Amino acid sequence: MKLLSLLSRKSGKSAQPLRIIEREAPPPLAYAIGDIHGFYDLFARLEDAILADAKVRGVTPLIVVLGDVVDRGPDSRKVIEHLLTPPEDGVERVTLSGNHEATMAEFLRLPSFTHDWLRYGGAETLGSYGIDIASWSASRPRRQDMAEQLARHVPPEHRRFVNDRPYLLRAGNLVFVHADIDRSKSISRQEARVMMWRRPDPAESQDPAPDGLLVVHGHTPGPEAYVSGRRINLDTGAYAGGPLTAGRFVAGRFDGVLTTR
Repeated sequence: MKLLSLLSRKSGKSAQPLRIIEREAPPPLAYAIGDIHGFYDLFARLEDAILADAKVRGVTPLIVVLGDVVDRGPDSRKVIEHLLTPPEDGVERVTLSGNHEATMAEFLRLPSFTHDWLRYGGAETLGSYGIDIASWSASRPRRQDMAEQLARHVPPEHRRFVNDRPYLLRAGNLVFVHADIDRSKSISRQEARVMMWRRPDPAESQDPAPDGLLVVHGHTPGPEAYVSGRRINLDTGAYAGGPLTAGRFVAGRFDGVLTTR
């Protein structure tokens, strides 16, 4: 395994380090989980189902969580606490960054009661840490006061978690990422904004890509998993009452889904 810590193209005066993991071969058995969005109960049941499925197959799996584990649902703190705990029996779990983790990390660095994150799930996330933001609009707290309140409620390891997630994991022909990749560029030259924010082109070909890469992602919700020769979309709208979905991959090939409601 190699971890590439690269620099994206500069935006203004700063550049953002890109965290990309590359492995030569696909794992014998892997599962990728779509956007959890703070729904801990769905996630816990789905992970139990994954571990049971892997046990029947007699293979220790890799589990990849495709990002957007926080916001909108009621239990973002519990989801992060679970992901900070190593899984059982030597199972490897890799959690990628989604745009919601990136936005939460931005808010924790520079809090503001007018920050857009609070309107897109951040209020629910802070509520899971015992912070009620209802009074902020009226009291208009200073940034320093907000920072002190956040420091009291959000543990340092949770801050590091949302700040330090890798953006992409490539394992052989499988590319796990939150949103999308730019196929005109090599894996090592992918940009954070594409990996965390871009929607796939709905008009793209469904045939296998010439580069042989199968992109496994979330970010773009749909009523069920989308499967083509080029990509697998596993965001099935758990935040809006849909199921939470995982894809199963055997030796680099898609092998069906597991869901919980």
